[in-house]
Parts: sequence; C-alpha cells; structure tokens
Amino acid sequence: MSYFDTSKDFRILMAEKAIVELEKLFNVLKLQKRKEYVRKMKDLYSKVQNLKYSYVAPDGIKALDDFKEIVTSTKKFKEDVRKLDRDAQVIKALYWLEYLESLPELMDRGMISQPYECIKYYRGEIVSIKELDRLWLCGVDCGFKLNIITNSEKFKQGSYAVVAYLPPREFGKYTSEGMFVDLLDGEKGEVSLGEVKNLNLKEVSSIIMDLLKS
Repeated sequence: MSYFDTSKDFRILMAEKAIVELEKLFNVLKLQKRKEYVRKMKDLYSKVQNLKYSYVAPDGIKALDDFKEIVTSTKKFKEDVRKLDRDAQVIKALYWLEYLESLPELMDRGMISQPYECIKYYRGEIVSIKELDRLWLCGVDCGFKLNIITNSEKFKQGSYAVVAYLPPREFGKYTSEGMFVDLLDGEKGEVSLGEVKNLNLKEVSSIIMDLLKS
C-alpha cells in the first residue's frame, strides 16, 4: 500500500463531518433506541479517525476493516431513518448517511486535490418552480427528485441543469438539497467528475471548505 496523506483528503474530512453531524441529528430524531445510535456514532468517529491517520492510498483504504464497518453500519441506519416522516432533520440525516454509504465509490476517484471533487453531481430537468421571497424553489428530476433553492432567474422550468449534491440547507420552512452549478443539456442522472470539471466550481469548493471549518 502506497503512502497517501489521508488527513487532508476531502472525502475523509467529509466523512468525519458526517459522523459529527449524525451524532447531533440522532439526538433529536424520533428513533427507537436513540441512545444506541448515538453510542454507535461515537464508535464510528473513532474509526474515521483511524482512517484519517492511516496514510493509505484510496485504492487500499477500502480494504481496511474500519472503512468497511463505517459503510456497512450506514446502510442499516439509513433503512431506519427512511421510515421516519420526511422533515428537514431527516433530509439532513439521509444526506450524511448516503455520503458515508457512497464512500467506496468516491474513493474510486483516486487521488483528488480540490474540495469540489469530494461530492457527487447530478443533471436533471427543472420540472417545477415556486417563487419564494426573492428566491425560487425548483423541483429537479434527476431520475429521482431534488428540491433546489436558487436566487438566479436563469434556471427556467423545462431546462436542464447540473446540481452539486451538497449538504441540505434550510431557507425558512423549505430545504434545498444541493446547489445549481450551471445549465447543461444531457441525460438525467449522475454526472462524471470529468464532465463537471469544465464548469465553474469555485463556489462549490468554497461552501465545502466553510462546512469543514464549521
């Protein structure tokens, strides 16, 4: 296994953030055996610390027991959280659980150097728009539905756009499940990192860096 500075890898840092946020969320979600969930998050936090300072390359880190346990535990948690009524806290918990579950796929990207490379991107058709106070709530069909809140008027109903799948943010009583990157025609679904690299992703990187510092 080759040397790799996992302590600075944005995917591992996001996984660490995910576990911290999930511990907070599990303290407020209406789950049975809530204390067990919180206790398990504390255990997973120690495991993500082991990964953070393992200095194992992306192609080798997936073979580590701590990595496997984080991913496996996540799948069970997600099944339970999905049974809850879908409110802002549940949406946030599902995002972070999905992030942890997708770690093997994200590590398959190999070495990365930019914050924007640690998340997924989707393209979808804007199928609905609701005007809020100087904002627009857009329903985006990516093969599954995402609600995106934007302050830009260029995202029109019927157009196709790329969404950065960032952690959910609340705007009053509405929740945005990502951020528009730009208009871009093509097939619905996940967009490769190679394709999005041609877009302006400075704001995405800035949001991720602010999140990791918070």
